[in-house]
Amino acid sequence: MAASLTSSGLPATGYYAPDYQIDVSGQQLDPGTKGDVLELKVTMDLDNLTHFDLTVNNWDDTQLAFKYSDTSTFDLGNLVHVQMGYAPAPGAAKDPQKGYTVWCRWSMG
Repeated sequence: MAASLTSSGLPATGYYAPDYQIDVSGQQLDPGTKGDVLELKVTMDLDNLTHFDLTVNNWDDTQLAFKYSDTSTFDLGNLVHVQMGYAPAPGAAKDPQKGYTVWCRWSMG
């Protein structure tokens, strides 16, 4: 019979966590708004235009009101710059410009 080994369920420390950054009209989304992002999907296709889908939580549970419907944050025509990549592992070398290791960038407006 083979002996069983006990090991930690935690991943190795060299792993990276996916991360993203969204700028709207040249301004990075504040941490509260970034926390409202439910889904971010970028689609790149040779036969169609590159596009993204962004789903945000629009309801404020404390104020019992809409968060973004009455603001210009996500108005049509605003320039949106989406960056996706991986945050560095603790102790890993950081990109001097962004602090992230790998980024893909898209701008639409």
